[in-house]
Amino acid sequence: MYTHHVWPFSNKKASPDLTEVQESIASLKRDFQNLEFEWSNAYDKLRKMMQRVAKRAEVAEKAPDGNDPDPPPSLQMENGQLMPMGGRLNDRQRQIQQQILRRRAGG
Repeated sequence: MYTHHVWPFSNKKASPDLTEVQESIASLKRDFQNLEFEWSNAYDKLRKMMQRVAKRAEVAEKAPDGNDPDPPPSLQMENGQLMPMGGRLNDRQRQIQQQILRRRAGG
């Protein structure tokens, strides 16, 4: 009588074939490239922000009283506060904006 011995590691499902391994590697490469791209974008944004902060600090140091002599062109003074240009706010909008600014300032 012939007995058939079954090797426990011969099951194809237990060991991935070469194409599955190659697909996994290709997927990992794509994921890594996407991660590198996202990191590069985040680093560029951070670098640009730091350059702006450094430039503002440089301008503030050059100002005689340490304050920014002129507000940026995108802002204007209104009632002693800097307000965005580009459109006038009605009274209700201005009131809401002031509430938001107070909350942001912790008040």
